[in-house]
Amino acid sequence: MEFPLLLLTLGIPIIIYVNAQTEKNSSEPLPYPTYERIPRGLTFTCKSRGPGYFADPEAGCQVWHWCLPSGAKYSFLCPNGTLFNQRVRVCDWWFNVDCMDAPNNYNVNDDLYKNADGKPI
Repeated sequence: MEFPLLLLTLGIPIIIYVNAQTEKNSSEPLPYPTYERIPRGLTFTCKSRGPGYFADPEAGCQVWHWCLPSGAKYSFLCPNGTLFNQRVRVCDWWFNVDCMDAPNNYNVNDDLYKNADGKPI
């Protein structure tokens, strides 16, 4: 009988503490976006860009776009907690990404869509 009483005595304060911490942390804004789908109205366009993969700072870099040589654009969403890292062209943990610097790294796409001679295809 002592063990259940001890468990009850220790367990309730722990549950209350964990619940209070969760409520406290849930009211603080996250340092990255948490989209469930690609937002409408983004202004990114592939016009006047070469083909490649591009982070979208307007969407906090959680959205990235694939521009084809034809000029067509396909948009994708990184999982929550990750952002598109323009330097390495993958979704990466948010703390590894400087979203506002992404446009300065769009030139990493210059090595894509080239033939063996280095000419655009």
